[in-house]
Amino acid sequence: MQPPHQAGSSLETPTVFGAVVRTEARLREIVPAPSAKITSAKVQHRLDPHCAMFFALSPYLVMATSDSEGRCDCSPRGGTPGFVKVLDDRHLLIPELSGNRRTDTLRNLIQNPEIGLMVLIPGYEDFLRVNGEGWVVEDPAVLAQAAVLGAAPNIGIGVRIREAYMHCAKAAKRSRIWNSEDWPNAGRMAEMAVILRDHTRGSIGDGSVEAIQKILDDSYSNRLFTSSKW
Repeated sequence: MQPPHQAGSSLETPTVFGAVVRTEARLREIVPAPSAKITSAKVQHRLDPHCAMFFALSPYLVMATSDSEGRCDCSPRGGTPGFVKVLDDRHLLIPELSGNRRTDTLRNLIQNPEIGLMVLIPGYEDFLRVNGEGWVVEDPAVLAQAAVLGAAPNIGIGVRIREAYMHCAKAAKRSRIWNSEDWPNAGRMAEMAVILRDHTRGSIGDGSVEAIQKILDDSYSNRLFTSSKW
């Protein structure tokens, strides 16, 4: 018996995947249950000093949200170390700086408050994971606590923590992500201006790579930390 259809997914499994796991019982036949001492005991429901220090040192995180129909989105956020403000042991404030104005994350949170964070410190192989609820914050007094270069953002993301726990370093060790001598040759990738020209079919500016590059350069030079205006 197949599980009920999930919103946003195809009813039929693509044949390219062959056999797929359809029940948790089958999953546990393949992947044994973890040790309760490790998986349960390490979960914190408030930020202890270790987790708070992680945010103080972190300049980058990846944020997962979904809309009311379960369609998922994953989006990065970055700033100087400590850009995420720890308001207390259960609440975070993430300034929302200028971006592409798609507002995928913000619209998702309005529809569905569930949020997940993967928090990184460059060179530190373990990660911090946080799950909880999120809101789009516009209160000036609250946002003032997340000022960037002296200017408070006009919007932010408030997070109430449900669980926080450290994620082991296996992924970082396998990928050797912080070992620059093992990094792949990124020069094989096309320049972003070329990719945007191709993806947008030349609809940005006059459609040339040069025009798109000027737009990117202006954005990165003049609006990298813009927080008060979009």
